[in-house]
Amino acid sequence: DPIIRGFDASQFDVLRNGISSAYSTISSFDSATVERIEVLRGPASVLFGKGSLGGVINVITKQPLGEPQYSVEFSAGSFDFYRGAFDLTGPLTDDKTLLY
Repeated sequence: DPIIRGFDASQFDVLRNGISSAYSTISSFDSATVERIEVLRGPASVLFGKGSLGGVINVITKQPLGEPQYSVEFSAGSFDFYRGAFDLTGPLTDDKTLLY
């Protein structure tokens, strides 16, 4: 668990898109689906509801885009670690009201 300003950031201090979930932990998110991670430090983090004195972590996931974009990622590491990821986004309709 991460420690923010000397306080343990428990599972209730990790938000997903600004919403608290009982199953939200910092290790439960796939990095391929994360756009950014925001850390709000200090007691001002109570703006989100329940938060410790150390702060809260807000994991922002990727949103579909109106313009087509494609990416392929491959990673390799020690202990036979291999990982591949595809990221595809764009409009499903011509008027861009439905995105994927």
